[in-house]
Amino acid sequence: MLRIGLNDILDEYIEILKAILANVDLKKWKTEDHLYGPTTTSYEYILKVIDSFADINFSFELNSINHIYSGLEKFDAIMFDLIFDSIKSTLSYLVIITIVGVILIIFAVIVGYKMITATNKTLTELVNVIFLIPQSTINMVPQFKRFIETGSFEEQ
Repeated sequence: MLRIGLNDILDEYIEILKAILANVDLKKWKTEDHLYGPTTTSYEYILKVIDSFADINFSFELNSINHIYSGLEKFDAIMFDLIFDSIKSTLSYLVIITIVGVILIIFAVIVGYKMITATNKTLTELVNVIFLIPQSTINMVPQFKRFIETGSFEEQ
């Protein structure tokens, strides 16, 4: 059995079609007599069809078209399967990335909320301590006064 690639078969098919068109000699069929003249009889038409099947170029064209169609259908099926598998894997990656993103956002919201509530509680206690101590006591301890004014225990 002869094995030829689909590209080579298509190239040969096109060359055969060019040869068929070159042998037809369309100039003799483009006359007024042919266009408006008497029509061919059924017998003449059958003879032309039989002559066409006897031509080697026409026979090759007729026999190779089925092979070309089946090759293109196989190629189409392979490409469809590859593209479908690629889309399916990309979609699964997208779903996984989306789920991980949602989990990270929920984690960030929970951690942020806990940090905010802890800081709020600390600041509330600090404000309560500051207003609980009388002003005269704050003025007596310079480190405490500096902490209230600057928020730092260190000297400048």
